[in-house]
Amino acid sequence: LKVVEATGGEAILPGHVYLAPGGLHMSVAAGEQGPRIALDDSAPVWGVRASADPLFRSVARQFGGEAVGVV
Repeated sequence: LKVVEATGGEAILPGHVYLAPGGLHMSVAAGEQGPRIALDDSAPVWGVRASADPLFRSVARQFGGEAVGVV
């Protein structure tokens, strides 16, 4: 698998692992041509930023029951 630090707006591709950049929350947003990476510097969640909570919530919204999360 290709592992990269995510950049805002990039397409989510099969076979890739995306890591949130330090100090930014990462989430999945709908795009015209498919899901995209979204990054933001909103308030920390449980004292940390990046937090998995915003990511998992956005994945659930975008993919519903087809999503699988691993911590």
